[in-house]
Amino acid sequence: MSWQIVPKRLGELMKDEDPAKVKRVSEAMLKMVKIDIAGLEAAAKGRNG
Repeated sequence: MSWQIVPKRLGELMKDEDPAKVKRVSEAMLKMVKIDIAGLEAAAKGRNG
């Protein structure tokens, strides 16, 4: 059995009203082996992780 824990902040970032922000967060997340909230926050702000 495999478990995936999804941080609450990831859901918040993915539900943002700004579609460009959601796209940046999605693209950053897809490159990650483990979810890095700091990296996702940086992507949301338009900065590279």
